[in-house]
Amino acid sequence: MEDDSQIFAALIRLQAMREHSSHELLRKLTQKGFSHKAVQEQIEGLTEQGLQSDQRYAEMAVRVGVSKGHGPQRIRQQMSQQKLSNTLISQAFEQNEIDWFTLAYEVKCKKFGEDIELDWHKKQKQQRFLLNRGFDFEQINHAIQYNPVLDA
Repeated sequence: MEDDSQIFAALIRLQAMREHSSHELLRKLTQKGFSHKAVQEQIEGLTEQGLQSDQRYAEMAVRVGVSKGHGPQRIRQQMSQQKLSNTLISQAFEQNEIDWFTLAYEVKCKKFGEDIELDWHKKQKQQRFLLNRGFDFEQINHAIQYNPVLDA
């Protein structure tokens, strides 16, 4: 019984700091030496009470990723690592309705400026940067070729 109260207290502490996925909570507490089964039961209890939600975590992960300038592929990968279902991931993206082309352009401008790069090597550098950020090729090409004055 003492373990259950310790697990519950640890889960509440973690959730109070920020939203966590159930997989993340399970991993953190089993690393601290708590039994997998006991932690899983406590997480299920938190979920039933509405204190833990993978849906809320997924929505938060998309918002945080966007605020960091990450593209959809990188955000999806990070959410998959938390063992979230593809359905939850898709729902989180649909609820946030992000213009990925605009975000890619803003990320590019923050790092490289607004000018369209003509030098092939520098253009490749911009493409690699945006690719590492998780944008797809269509979004990258838009970002490095977009001119707000001419394309408006």
